[in-house]
Amino acid sequence: MPQNNYHQLTNNVRSMIDPERIMLEKSIQEDLSSIRYSDVVEYVRFAMNGVDPAYTQKTKDAGENVKTHLTNGGLSDASFRYQGSVMTNTHIKGYSDIDLLTISEKFYQYDFWDVRSLLNDSINNGSMIQAKLKKLDMKTS
Repeated sequence: MPQNNYHQLTNNVRSMIDPERIMLEKSIQEDLSSIRYSDVVEYVRFAMNGVDPAYTQKTKDAGENVKTHLTNGGLSDASFRYQGSVMTNTHIKGYSDIDLLTISEKFYQYDFWDVRSLLNDSINNGSMIQAKLKKLDMKTS
């Protein structure tokens, strides 16, 4: 047996100490019997509470400030989108940030295959459309 398989080694030692697993079952039962259900309910209630709306709004406002700063700083031809836990209201107070996507609109790409099919289309042979499309094709090649 490889020496780095500690899970198996631990199970072997447990089997030698408690072959019928009586101690393990007893300790689990003792742990479960000591839980006060009011503590569990209170924990779940607090853990499941959402972040208050004022805090969430401050986070969104910070995102808007960043967008304004980027736009005023000269970033043009871009659009912005938010994503992440703040937008789905699944964030954790003090531990989450807002995800701002910056999408550049300076780049474009035409549908190469669609242009090719137009160039090869017998209906457009010899037409002005074909000449323009060939010109476009040569610029991008």
